[in-house]
Amino acid sequence: MEMFWTAGIGILLSQEYWMPDVPQGSRRICALLQPLRIVGSQLCHHIWAAPLLRLCYRSIEMTRSSNIAVLANRDALDVQALLSRTVTAWRGTGMRIVGVIAENNDVAGACSAGLLRDIVSGRSFSIQLDAAPAGTTCHLDSRGVEDACAELLPGIATADVVVLSKFGKLEAMQQGFWRAFSAAVAAGKPLLTTVSSRHAEAWRAFAPQAEWLQPDNPSIEQWWHTVRPLSGNSEQHGTTTEERAAQQ
Repeated sequence: MEMFWTAGIGILLSQEYWMPDVPQGSRRICALLQPLRIVGSQLCHHIWAAPLLRLCYRSIEMTRSSNIAVLANRDALDVQALLSRTVTAWRGTGMRIVGVIAENNDVAGACSAGLLRDIVSGRSFSIQLDAAPAGTTCHLDSRGVEDACAELLPGIATADVVVLSKFGKLEAMQQGFWRAFSAAVAAGKPLLTTVSSRHAEAWRAFAPQAEWLQPDNPSIEQWWHTVRPLSGNSEQHGTTTEERAAQQ
C-alpha cells in the first residue's frame, strides 16, 4: 500500500502540474515538492500504465478550476445586476477589480445596454447610437466600447480580478473589449464575464478552458475561492458575498 501511494504522488510530481492557470497557492505547494519530481518521474516510468492511477490523475485535472469564468447571458436573467452586486461586495474587502458593468436603457431594439460603467473610476461610456445602422435594430456604438476598453487596459496588470460585462459580437470579431480579454488572459488574471448563446461558439474558441458557472452568488464565490490570488486580504476574500453584504 505504501508503494501504491508513493507511486501515485510520483505521477503527480512528474507532470507539469504547476502551470500558470493553477491557483497561486497550489503552485507554491508544488514548488516546495519540486525536488521530489525526479523520483516521481522514475516511478512513473514503471507504473504509469496502472488504470486506477490514470483515473486518479484525470480526476485531479478535471477538478482544477480555470482562472476564466463565464455566466450564460439568457433572456429574463439580469446578469449585469449580479455582476454589479458581486463587484460591490468584493470592493468592500479591498480587492482590486478592473473592468466594466453594462447598464440598461429603455431604447427599443435588440441592444438593451446603453452605458458601460468603469468599475474603478465610475465613469460612464455611452455605447448607444441615436439611430441604428441601416438593416439592423441594434444601436450599439462600437466607439464607446473601444473608449471604455482603452481606459481599463492599464489597470489589468495590478488587478486581483478582471470583470468584463460580456463577450459579444464585437469581441467575436476581435474588436470591442478583445484587447482587455486578451490582456487579462495573458497576465493570468482571474477573469469573470458573460456570453449569450449566439456568441458561445466564438467564446469557446477564445477560451476553451473557461469554467461555466451557474448565474448565482454561491457559484461565483466558489469559483473565486479556488482561484483568488494570495494577498494580505485573503481572510476577507474568504467570506462570501452574502456575508459581506450583511456586514455592510
